[in-house]
Amino acid sequence: MNGQDTEANWEKTLKLTMLASNDARAEVQATFHNGTPQDLRYDLVRENGRWLIADVRSTTAQTWDLVTILSAKLP
Repeated sequence: MNGQDTEANWEKTLKLTMLASNDARAEVQATFHNGTPQDLRYDLVRENGRWLIADVRSTTAQTWDLVTILSAKLP
């Protein structure tokens, strides 16, 4: 979602695009409008026949990477 709050009807602007895919990995782009245009990339891995999210990153003005955020050491 890339935010704490959601704009009404944001889901009507959602577009999912498969950017890359093979038997083990995939990358999906999610674009939508939630206050501002959003562009999220989902890295997926196939484990035991299921697709699992390996990472999520934002490519909009405030870029971030979920694995990096969750891996950061707290003071």
